[in-house]
Amino acid sequence: MCLRVVFDKIRLLFVCRGLTSDDVAELRAMRHELCNHLCAISGLAQLNESARISAYVSDLLGALALDSRYTGTGNAAVDAVLTAETKKARERNVFLNIRAMPLPDTNLQDCDLTRLISTLLDTGIRHTERLLGHKREVTFTLSTENGYLLLSCTYPCDRESGNRLMVRRLRRTAAKYGGICHFSLKRRTVRAEIYLPMRFPSPFSPVSARG
Repeated sequence: MCLRVVFDKIRLLFVCRGLTSDDVAELRAMRHELCNHLCAISGLAQLNESARISAYVSDLLGALALDSRYTGTGNAAVDAVLTAETKKARERNVFLNIRAMPLPDTNLQDCDLTRLISTLLDTGIRHTERLLGHKREVTFTLSTENGYLLLSCTYPCDRESGNRLMVRRLRRTAAKYGGICHFSLKRRTVRAEIYLPMRFPSPFSPVSARG
């Protein structure tokens, strides 16, 4: 069990290290893109094209509004996973809407928390990218409710598409902490919710410790 935790933490460290170089590259790309936008606006200004400038800026603001960003949870492992999933969704032309609050002090293990989050988002992105005629959006929420940490993920899904493997994985991990999982399918939209107690007697597998 201890070796598994160590290996999971090593994997997370590699993810975080990789994201650092990716973030630098992305920042350079953003600067280059910003320069292009400013040059375009400057060119339109020289032509006195005020209407076209207004339309251009409106399009930019609309794109920024769609490109949702979370403010950070304060947990390096969770933020690394959310950043990686955001990049994955962008590459697959899926809009990932993250509503994540700063993570409160808990004794949940990072490896289990990130496993739950990545399983939810991987499944949501995979189902969303292969559907046609649907709004290509996955919404993920991290919040607190009555002493529980709530992980919620909503995404479109065909009735024929199976989620049994995802459900088993989530239930197995959440059960270690006495967590509660709830899944619903309504109007071809899946809503997965996981409630995890923020505090429990032992930081090591409280359910197994009880026998």
